[in-house]
Amino acid sequence: MSIQIESGFLSTTKMTTSKVSDTSSGTRLSFCEKYYATSTKNFIDQFADDTKMLGFRYLHSRYRSWFRIMWGAFLFMALTLTIYQVVERISYYLFKNPLTSKRSFETLSSIPFPTIVLCNKMQLKASKVASYNPKLLSLMSEMFRDDNIEEIDENNRRNISDIMDKIKNLGENNFLKIYQNSHQSVDDFIVSCQYGRKKQCIDNINIILTPNGVCFAVSPNVTVTRPGPESTLSLLLNLEGYDTIPGWVPDSGVILSIYDANYTTTRLYDDGFHLEGGKLVTIPINDIRSLQRHPTECGKSLLDKDKEYSKQACQWYDKSQIIENTCGCVPSISPRNKKFFIDFNLKNDYGIFNSTLQPCALEHEYECVRTFIDNYNDENNTYCPEDCYDVRYNTIVFGNELDVNEISNLLPVNWEDEKEKKIKQFFKAIKLIPKNRIPIIKSIQKLATDAQNYVTSITEILGTFKNIDIIKNVDVIDVSSCEAVINPNILPTILKEINGNEKIWKNYIIYFNYVFKPNIIWLLKVFNLHDENNMTFNMKNYTNKYDILDKALIELRLLSKSLHDPEKLFGLKSMSIDERNLVVRHVKNLINNTNLCIEKWEKDNNENSTTSILLKCQETFKKYFHPLEVGKDISIILSSQNITHHFFRMIKNLTDTIDKATSKDGAQIFNYKNYNIDINKFQNEYRDDGKELGIVFEVLKNRKYFQNKITEVVNDITDTIESFIKGRELFYINNSLINNKNEIIFLNNSIECFKEFLINIQTLRKYPFMRGDWMIRLQRDVLIAQSYSSGQEFDKVNLLHVKLYFTHIKREMIINVKSYNLFLLLAEIGGTIGLYVGATLLTVAETIVFLFENHVKTKKFLTKKVCNVKEDL
Repeated sequence: MSIQIESGFLSTTKMTTSKVSDTSSGTRLSFCEKYYATSTKNFIDQFADDTKMLGFRYLHSRYRSWFRIMWGAFLFMALTLTIYQVVERISYYLFKNPLTSKRSFETLSSIPFPTIVLCNKMQLKASKVASYNPKLLSLMSEMFRDDNIEEIDENNRRNISDIMDKIKNLGENNFLKIYQNSHQSVDDFIVSCQYGRKKQCIDNINIILTPNGVCFAVSPNVTVTRPGPESTLSLLLNLEGYDTIPGWVPDSGVILSIYDANYTTTRLYDDGFHLEGGKLVTIPINDIRSLQRHPTECGKSLLDKDKEYSKQACQWYDKSQIIENTCGCVPSISPRNKKFFIDFNLKNDYGIFNSTLQPCALEHEYECVRTFIDNYNDENNTYCPEDCYDVRYNTIVFGNELDVNEISNLLPVNWEDEKEKKIKQFFKAIKLIPKNRIPIIKSIQKLATDAQNYVTSITEILGTFKNIDIIKNVDVIDVSSCEAVINPNILPTILKEINGNEKIWKNYIIYFNYVFKPNIIWLLKVFNLHDENNMTFNMKNYTNKYDILDKALIELRLLSKSLHDPEKLFGLKSMSIDERNLVVRHVKNLINNTNLCIEKWEKDNNENSTTSILLKCQETFKKYFHPLEVGKDISIILSSQNITHHFFRMIKNLTDTIDKATSKDGAQIFNYKNYNIDINKFQNEYRDDGKELGIVFEVLKNRKYFQNKITEVVNDITDTIESFIKGRELFYINNSLINNKNEIIFLNNSIECFKEFLINIQTLRKYPFMRGDWMIRLQRDVLIAQSYSSGQEFDKVNLLHVKLYFTHIKREMIINVKSYNLFLLLAEIGGTIGLYVGATLLTVAETIVFLFENHVKTKKFLTKKVCNVKEDL
């Protein structure tokens, strides 16, 4: 029987054949063909041989098993990644909903003027609380203690529980009721509201309750058709910063916010600009930016009857709910309480939800609500999404000092009477508040304490000075060295005794000034020492240097010749033999060494060498001339004797000024104790023409002495004494025994005493009174104290003038829309991962075809096999 074997499936081993007949064609199949058709062992080999994807060829059994496993894992990862990319792209566009922004710009012909919301940080007026319940004001003013103030007497310190018990005894435990009767009214807060030149808008102001407390919404109800200052909204506000309860207002001022005119009141809860009183604030609106978010990216909760969502309202509701659950009561600033404050003539009403909880008592407001708000962080609140429609105004804030003359036309006719009335009501309240809790009195006392600490330290340092204005001789035998610092008579006496014991100095100064120096004029010119006031050594190029040198040599010869008979020289003849020999020795050293140097200079013809030798001669002359000049300086010190005169004159002026300032007729700020301060008297005495202000200025002018003047003078004294001691030793040719005298030892010790005194003086620099801002703080307190009267200072401190207008009527529209469509999705899939998808589809298609063909071949082969068997039978 013949065996037919296909070359493509040739086996390397011997195989047993069987007789197989094909009923259709008469051809016989090999065992390999039958084996491949029925066995799954080489299915992967056949797929690897037949597929056109070259990567699958590596799955063939001809490769090692570890390589086939690794390659199979790689192909699986590639196919999985392709499927993941397709699914990820489709899910990104269909489920993650990417958005894009469409921007447009337009110039409007007209626009409604926005709503302005004003919130005074001072929510409770002390005068109104006093009218409501006088005892309550006194207790409320002591609830908040200053962290930086330590009570001296702990037994007298009233803790918060005692205060709360007393408030309960008053029957005023409902803080919401206190709040309702104590906040500012429209008439209190807004003095003038005017749009343009004539239109009044005081009737367009409504009270609303916001997270910032009771605020005022100004809706001018006008349409702006022409931008510019002529369409300005002018608001004159009375902050009444003086009328605060101590501790209840961290800082005075106003929060101003700008909102779209179409907003409902649930949108008027955002923060804004923080402005302070006494200013003219101009706010030009440059353009408008409106953002419309996609419905899937913003809130849809319905909070009011107009069905407009507000993120700020949502956060407020959420925070209030947490406070209610934490504290077990409704806080005063809660959306539940809007009905107690809001004016119902606004464009919408709110659905106030009912609650079984009671309003928070004052104790709960202080201990629970306040603590929660201080520690609450709105950023942690992810419950509230953004607003679907948001309008922002692009503005710039300009601020200047308020000129009360420019606002006179905005003030009511009876403004002066109104101020008198307000001040009168306030002074009734301030009498009920402990003085140590009133901010202005605390500030004045702080200034007074700074000044008193400064004066006390000066008195301690300068109080030991005695006999400043008495000049007399003293016995220095039993006197301490440090007495020289505080007694102006000691150093002059010491120097006088030295001058009396060492007569050489009186005679030496005569010899130096009238004999020695006039005979070395040209020598001084050669070595650039001819200027007596300038002892620096700057070389100069002389064109006639040889003529000058000849004259200098003549001076040296004449000077040397004069020393042949020194007892005949003016000044030397009055000295003792030892003193005269000492001076002659110094002069001869100068002559001999200078002569040697100049002779060497003359022998050298090289110009560079000449200059070098000239410099050396200059140093030589300086070296031997210096002891002679030091002797002159010592003579001057001993002749003048009073080297501390300027120092003690400054000390005398300082002590006189301090004594005058702290006397009974001096400035009372140096005597204020325990907050016993009269505000009216203070502002009268320390205004620009006040008597006590002039005394304070005199004390402040003397600060320069402690900052640098005394330091300079003391350093001059110590330098003079040190140069005197070292100069004597040098003049006596480094004879250290010359400084062992008691007087010199005393001078040495006095130097250390002066340095120690200087250290004490420099400690005064750390005092706040020494800083330049002390006077600024005083002037500010004077202005605030003056605002407690009905004069112009009241307007300068308490009034705030705000101007708002459009510079352009331009709007930028931003709309968030979905960033995809069907074509973009197909392009993304085709462009980004098309190759992977194509390769995967091709592989899948080839696999399907291969399986289909393999199935067909197997079926046909089995059919042929059955037929051949039947024929054989």
